[in-house]
Amino acid sequence: MGKFFSDSGTVVPADLSRRDHSAYFASLPEAQQMALLDSLRNYHEICADVSREGLFRGHRHPIQKHLARHKVRMDQSVMDILDKHECVELYDYNFVQTYRSPNFLKYIDHSLEDLAVLPYYEMFTRSEEASKAVMVNAIRILMGEHKGPAWDFLGRHIVKEVGSARISRVNAIVLAPLYSKYSDEILGLVHVFDIENHTEITLMN
Repeated sequence: MGKFFSDSGTVVPADLSRRDHSAYFASLPEAQQMALLDSLRNYHEICADVSREGLFRGHRHPIQKHLARHKVRMDQSVMDILDKHECVELYDYNFVQTYRSPNFLKYIDHSLEDLAVLPYYEMFTRSEEASKAVMVNAIRILMGEHKGPAWDFLGRHIVKEVGSARISRVNAIVLAPLYSKYSDEILGLVHVFDIENHTEITLMN
């Protein structure tokens, strides 16, 4: 997987993680362990395929690989804007992240292992209002209460990294459903966003 990140212009820290996650991982239910391992294996295989084919720039190609592998699809209006924005995340119906843009690692100090194993709240903090907006909109989409993409569902907000001085301004572009390839059944979510690193001083400007 390191070759893919290198080819995509993303520098990955030499240390796999700042923490030993073995005890935490062992504490998870077996089904959750298997889901996390399966997600990481699939992500690795997609990265390997894209790197081998030399098509590692931009989001569209690796995400198309992911969609085909998982037999899911997204609204064309969302697919059309992927390469216009900085980061893309894909989640399954149980909120397990199954894909993340490799360039996201440019903006954080956490490792691939951290992202694969740790829950969001152990790595990042944001306002209660922002967290609620994400959760409410995600549930509404997954339950079919909101039809289609939720554009500008949150907008700009501040995310702080736990255990480091990293502060980012994130602009949430869209949260949208992932559908079964064969029907309109909703099987997951896609989140597209832009991100900028800041300091406490630059955030005031």
